[in-house]
Amino acid sequence: MNPEIIEKELLVIGLETTSREGTVADDVHAQGELAGKLNLPATIPNQIDKGTHLVLLWNFQPENDFQAMTAVAVTAVKVLPSVCRAYRFPMSEYAVFPIAGQMPNLVEPWPEIHAWYPKDRDINTTVIRKYNDAQLTGELWLPLEPHLKPVLEARGADA
Repeated sequence: MNPEIIEKELLVIGLETTSREGTVADDVHAQGELAGKLNLPATIPNQIDKGTHLVLLWNFQPENDFQAMTAVAVTAVKVLPSVCRAYRFPMSEYAVFPIAGQMPNLVEPWPEIHAWYPKDRDINTTVIRKYNDAQLTGELWLPLEPHLKPVLEARGADA
């Protein structure tokens, strides 16, 4: 499988937590529940792709803490809910792989990714999952620049 290669800069607003490999699914699920309870998608203006949300992991190493975020992509940070943070992921090329389903039955093409991913690069890197909420499909984005890190743009009063 040869992935589509895209070049993007991402500005995202959402909920962030520190996570570990064994708890990341629960942590991200809790973020999604809180986002729904607070109706965050409806309160964040300037969304690029309504009806989608992102799950972003960075500083990922299986044995260490890393950052996990449930977010939406935006064109600008004009209103920041108090519990949210805004991050900018710099312009980068991403390999895009299709995913289908919903947690806990999400189908991701990890065997194909491992077969395609350059052997000289560390696959423990930033991972972005883009979900189309209505269709239960999405994309898994892997940056071609290992260990891509975002820049904190803004922090809500309670974040």
